[in-house]
Amino acid sequence: MDSEGVLVLPDEGDTRIIVCRGDFDMDTLAPFTAATQEAVADEGVRRIIIDVAQVTFADSSMLNALLTTHRCGCLILIGPLQDQLARLLELTGADTVFTITGSLEAARIQPLR
Repeated sequence: MDSEGVLVLPDEGDTRIIVCRGDFDMDTLAPFTAATQEAVADEGVRRIIIDVAQVTFADSSMLNALLTTHRCGCLILIGPLQDQLARLLELTGADTVFTITGSLEAARIQPLR
């Protein structure tokens, strides 16, 4: 994991995996935003998997970045979600928007939209 809390793993075919750890707010979100924007812009990437199991805090700026990435139609989150992130998604209704799995293996077999 890099010092910014975002690690982009090597692509697996058409799948990009981004692992996140720590707190994400408008002051610390830049590496995450850069990673997701790069994944969306890459025509070879059809599935973006974001491991958020180690995200200890996320504010509306991260939620906005997740929703922006979701618009590409291929975003899958890996949990389990920590309480604060789960509550943010629940309060905003975003928990019904995102596909959330409990493992990388489950995320890999989710159908593409």
